[in-house]
Amino acid sequence: MSLLGFHRKKNKGFGSYKDSTHVEVYERIAADLRTTPQHVYEIAHGKLTQDFDDTVIRERLRAENILS
Repeated sequence: MSLLGFHRKKNKGFGSYKDSTHVEVYERIAADLRTTPQHVYEIAHGKLTQDFDDTVIRERLRAENILS
């Protein structure tokens, strides 16, 4: 293992949003907020919010009763 490989960020591997039962919700939120449905899905499944836009997505997911 190289020393540089030791510091690489690990990919959590969220999978595809298309395998979810909430595909339509993710696509609707993504279209409204001009982002990708995959990004919305990742936030719904634990990706940390990094900016205000991600916070808005999280609030929309709560409004849709996907997050509590």
